[in-house]
Amino acid sequence: MKKPQGSLISYFSNLVKEQGGINLAQGVPGFDPPQELLEILRRLIDEGNSIHQYAPGNGDYKLLEMIAKFYSSTAAFSPANVLIVQGATEALALTCMCVAKHVPQHSRVLSFDPPYESYPKLAEYNGLEFTYFPVDSSRDVDFGQLNKTVKEQQVRAIVLASPGNPMGKIWKKSELEQINRISLEHNTYILFDAVYKDIYYSNPVFNPLEFENPLLVYIDSFSKMLSITGWRIGYVIGEEKMIHEMRAIHDYTGLCAPHLFQRAIGDYLSQNNFGRDYTRILRKKSSENARFMKARLVRAGFTCMEPDGGYFLWAQVPAPYADGFEFASALYEATGVAVVPGENFSPDKCEYVRLNITLDRPILEKAAALILAFLKT
Repeated sequence: MKKPQGSLISYFSNLVKEQGGINLAQGVPGFDPPQELLEILRRLIDEGNSIHQYAPGNGDYKLLEMIAKFYSSTAAFSPANVLIVQGATEALALTCMCVAKHVPQHSRVLSFDPPYESYPKLAEYNGLEFTYFPVDSSRDVDFGQLNKTVKEQQVRAIVLASPGNPMGKIWKKSELEQINRISLEHNTYILFDAVYKDIYYSNPVFNPLEFENPLLVYIDSFSKMLSITGWRIGYVIGEEKMIHEMRAIHDYTGLCAPHLFQRAIGDYLSQNNFGRDYTRILRKKSSENARFMKARLVRAGFTCMEPDGGYFLWAQVPAPYADGFEFASALYEATGVAVVPGENFSPDKCEYVRLNITLDRPILEKAAALILAFLKT
């Protein structure tokens, strides 16, 4: 199969959407959103015309206030520190655009290898170089080398997620403290991607907003937290000046996020303990699925990294395969199961694939059986 241009996540997931199969390629949850949220949405649809028109550019006021209040226990925030946008992807794009305006020419963006696909692409689109910083087999970082790299390569933004995508690493407080120190020492932004923060398997995710670092930008969304990836409601938290700049750009890019969905989320969160009961169920299902799928893949000959949280397994393909794209292509053609080749995330990870595990168990069981049968033949 000829390698396509663009995102391999989109490519392999679109094969399923067009031709059928099981989509383990895209981070789409197989779980239903909270029923209470859907009931609120149904009620709002018939409530009146205004809810179907443009929302305020910075976000629905009730939802803005709720987000600011939720994080005020971590640091002092007001709605002026929050911007609601069309998913975390737009939040990340706006952040990269603003950072590019504030750093010298030939500055670099750094993330940890393998990073999520958007990180290097958004750096490139904004005229910034990108550094893939290595982690060892235990996902540990040499912080002395990181400090040296940031200094010598003029790194002016560090992007990381916790849990990470694709490896599922949750960053310890002590690790984030060292990154925060490097940020302040070298005047380097931290772009913290928190979209999977609610899907931890054992230990909760430390929130770096506690550091009150003016160079920290916090990016999140309700897509994964509430299993509503198609609603496209995300937000970004940062210094008021930075948020003001992003809002000005947002007026000409996304303009506003869907008002109906913003209002439904705000009403749901206010009535349901900010979604904590639902996310507790989501964590349990995801953790159980990760254990199940890892055991099946190891039996099939994969070498799997143990995820701390998130949606995915990161696995080295078994013999006789040595190339993730070759494996993913052959697997889909033979079985209809779609996975993502590791090269989509890093040019040095061609022997890996990423698999989504947040689907209903019968679907995962079928996918695992198909993968095992494929490798036996």
